[in-house]
Amino acid sequence: MKADLMVISGQFNGPPGSANGGYAAGLLAQQLDAETVEVTLRAPPPLDVPLRIERADGTVRALLDDALIAEATASDLDVTAEVPAAVTWDEAVAAAEVYAGLKSHAFPTCVACGPKREPADGLRLFSGPVAGREVVASAWEPATWTAEADGRVAPAITWAALDCPGAWAINPSGRLTVVLGRLTVRIMTPPRAGERYVVSGWPLGEDGRKLFSGTALHSADGTLYAAARAVWIRVESF
Repeated sequence: MKADLMVISGQFNGPPGSANGGYAAGLLAQQLDAETVEVTLRAPPPLDVPLRIERADGTVRALLDDALIAEATASDLDVTAEVPAAVTWDEAVAAAEVYAGLKSHAFPTCVACGPKREPADGLRLFSGPVAGREVVASAWEPATWTAEADGRVAPAITWAALDCPGAWAINPSGRLTVVLGRLTVRIMTPPRAGERYVVSGWPLGEDGRKLFSGTALHSADGTLYAAARAVWIRVESF
């Protein structure tokens, strides 16, 4: 649904006081009719305030007063290319048990990966390393609250699910502080609440302060439902 204003509910924070980047990007992406959408964050997306939506030349922008917060455009990037083999449900459950964020987390109340969120209002995607592979993974059974009336998980929440596992893929120890700069997503099949999925993430290199990752959402039987590529920015503090 296209709108002239966008408000990110306070429930969907990432760092304290600002939105989870994937969720904010997913909300803005809904303003475009495109199979694959790229969203670039230009500033931390604020919570519970109206952002003005502007459209021009195929790009949709979200602004707070005159400050550009994020912009979205259709992308021809094939985010499904070279997705690693699916992680099994049991492997993902085991990986979550060694998730570094359970011991040390820069943003412990993040709606997607924060251990201080409860199942009633957080995704609790605990992406730990998969034994014998350069991949992190989390088991995910979306709660009822994540779904729209038809039972499918809201698109912005699927974007959020494809966000944080990428951060843990490039930072499995949790020692770095990274924030999302750009997220490109394609959802082939929307996930449904109450069903089992595995979200995986893998590193794709770095360039200075920029780090790159891929993420994927598979069903428990290994079917690819969605995929993403992300650019992260290393910061000293936030």
